[in-house]
Amino acid sequence: MIFISIGRFYPTDFGRFHSSQNGQSYPPLTTETRLKYLNTYRFLVFVLVADLGFTMTTGSDYSPLYGHVSLAVQAKKQADREAYIRSQPDMSSMFYSEKIKSGTDKPAELPEKPNVILIFTEGLS
Repeated sequence: MIFISIGRFYPTDFGRFHSSQNGQSYPPLTTETRLKYLNTYRFLVFVLVADLGFTMTTGSDYSPLYGHVSLAVQAKKQADREAYIRSQPDMSSMFYSEKIKSGTDKPAELPEKPNVILIFTEGLS
């Protein structure tokens, strides 16, 4: 396995490459390898500059880079909001009730089980 850092390889199999002066082992960096990394960096810089130009002309709502940053900010705000809600005391006991009380009193002349038929119609106005 090889870990890539800026301009250097860091191999996990140290016996395959030559040793440097301080005892660490690095692969030889040939001109071809350096050009490959230089072209990769140029491509990444081009992508970032193109994204910046696109963002400057169309606004930040359409930028993929800004979209990822925006999602990260929203996730942080959501996590903070959930932590704040969890830290609040439990107030549900003040509002919980075993029964639902009627909003109006039942008239005395109304029998216990009245004969009421409700007909719901649609489209008749």
